[in-house]
Amino acid sequence: MFSVKLFRGAYVKVGQEIETHAFDFEIGNLNHTHQGSIGNLCLDKIEYQFNKLKNKLLG
Repeated sequence: MFSVKLFRGAYVKVGQEIETHAFDFEIGNLNHTHQGSIGNLCLDKIEYQFNKLKNKLLG
């Protein structure tokens, strides 16, 4: 339970900083690599699955 309170406190703090425009970060240092993240949307895989299902339904 302690870690949940720590996380919530940090989450609230960042939220307050965003609301007051005090939150700042350098986007160039971010490296999102997990599937579905902004840096790895896997659009090619989504398109493949979409076309596969579309072809199956429409013939």
